Amino acid sequence: MLFEIISERLQKAGFTRSRKQVKQKLKTIKAKFYKVKDSNTTSGQKRVEFELYDICFSIWGHMASADPVRLLSSTQMNARSIVTDANDDRAAPTSPASSV
Repeated sequence: MLFEIISERLQKAGFTRSRKQVKQKLKTIKAKFYKVKDSNTTSGQKRVEFELYDICFSIWGHMASADPVRLLSSTQMNARSIVTDANDDRAAPTSPASSV
């Protein structure tokens, strides 16, 4: 849906691009953004310039591919939920039909 909207807006501006072309272009831009971002945060690397960096950062810059703290917290929370759910199942009263 998003790619169709972008494609339609480009068409109105005089640029003929299909939904598939828009999707591929954004995928390529996103990959380049992450490559530049990773390169620029790696110690000892020469700084890489990317003309769309600021725009891309405003869209994808604050999204970590995997935030270890959140991942760990989420895993611990899910493990507690699983244990709690398992305990709830054992404590749940059985109906007469299930005890047969």
